[in-house]
Amino acid sequence: MAVSDRLKVLRKDKNITQKELSRHTGIPVRSIINYENGLREPNSKAMAALERYFNVSGDYLRGESDDRIPEYKWDDDIIMRAVNDNLDVLSSRLVDAIRSSDDCTQKMAFDILVELRHILSMDTLLKPATMILLQETFVVSTRFVDVCLSSVSSGAGDDRIKKMKQSCADDFAAALEDFQIESRLTD
Repeated sequence: MAVSDRLKVLRKDKNITQKELSRHTGIPVRSIINYENGLREPNSKAMAALERYFNVSGDYLRGESDDRIPEYKWDDDIIMRAVNDNLDVLSSRLVDAIRSSDDCTQKMAFDILVELRHILSMDTLLKPATMILLQETFVVSTRFVDVCLSSVSSGAGDDRIKKMKQSCADDFAAALEDFQIESRLTD
């Protein structure tokens, strides 16, 4: 099965239009139309966005494999060494930031860390999908807060915030749907 066919099937499985796929991935609608019609192949950046959005492997999207679920491991030893080398520093800074916060913020941060510890201790096939859902939740939330803060400070108005609110709601709904699809796939 070619990229064009796989892309159509994945999009229809999610019950979204080409325009919605464009909005979620940042890929121009014209490009998506061309991909689905087999007129063009996605470049590496577009492939990565499609793989991430549909939560599939590149091999699956290209039709080279029937294994839909991507591998959840890092093959780049340099990146993983950097992550491991910086965990202690990051953890220390996080603890310092929490301790210097007010009581309410400390309690909320503590609750978030308890939930993270729970997810990390899971022994299930859904652990990677759960981590992706958690990460997407943080990304969407942070993006919304950043837009709200910049809109208020610049006087950009409520329209920008309303648009971002809808975009974030759509992105979060898509992340929940991806998790639900992954949950069904592992049954």
